[in-house]
Amino acid sequence: MDVLGDIIVTNAVVRLHTGLGGRLRPAVHACELRLPNAGFVRIVEQLLAEPLDVGPATLRYDSARLIRDGVEVVVRARRGIFNQSVTTRIRLSPAGNGQLRATIADLRLGPLGAGWLLESVLGAVNTQPGMRQSGPKSIDIDIATLLRERDVPVDWEAGVDVVQATPEALVIVMT
Repeated sequence: MDVLGDIIVTNAVVRLHTGLGGRLRPAVHACELRLPNAGFVRIVEQLLAEPLDVGPATLRYDSARLIRDGVEVVVRARRGIFNQSVTTRIRLSPAGNGQLRATIADLRLGPLGAGWLLESVLGAVNTQPGMRQSGPKSIDIDIATLLRERDVPVDWEAGVDVVQATPEALVIVMT
């Protein structure tokens, strides 16, 4: 088993119920998650492990880090001999529907703005399970669906209420 990183959970409300085959299954109803930067990076590496075709280019994960109020993700865009870094700064906030909202604050191709890439990137992400485009620059992330799609043995019933990102850690309060 590969450990992706530590997630510190506090103030958790977990109820046990009987799942398929009579097995006990936990259901998270509330908690506070603290994800240190190193763990965040490992999770993003896993989520973006597969190359993503966006319009005429293929995007491959390069790096990620937490920043004040959000995250920064760098991918490499490749088309033929063209290979350029694409840097995306994303603000994180509660979506108001219990989900986590990721809003693109800045998208750069090398040193240049890359607003023209925005529609293709959001369209490609929008096809992923647990991700739904909610605005011209926003994706709502359904944490329960992401966990279920990755066979994490927990039912997630908590909704996102507070999000705080710093370079050290991402803190999400859910009820």
